Amino acid sequence: EKTKQFSLSLAEVMSLSLSMQRSSLREEWGITLQYTILEDKLLLCVKEVAADSPSSKLLQVGDIINTINDWEIEKIRQPEVAANLFRAAGNFVSLDIDREKRRGENWWPLESM
Repeated sequence: EKTKQFSLSLAEVMSLSLSMQRSSLREEWGITLQYTILEDKLLLCVKEVAADSPSSKLLQVGDIINTINDWEIEKIRQPEVAANLFRAAGNFVSLDIDREKRRGENWWPLESM
């Protein structure tokens, strides 16, 4: 089982609710995701953000995505399902994220969208 351990101090985390919009379904969100499993919970993290993309003004590398349109990521077992929630969001997506002041390690690549 792919399980990595890391510690996260709550004092170093800022929680944000974001709404993103793209001009059409053909436009990509401009992010690459990565994931890890911590205590049987899925964590989804922003690995890369493309310049001049819908994500570039709101998301940062290292942001942990907690919800996608009110779907709680930690309750989803397969990272691909979480990525599909993002892909199926249409032109608008609402995210709840945690922003760390330092970068987390021990992540696995997921996909770009």
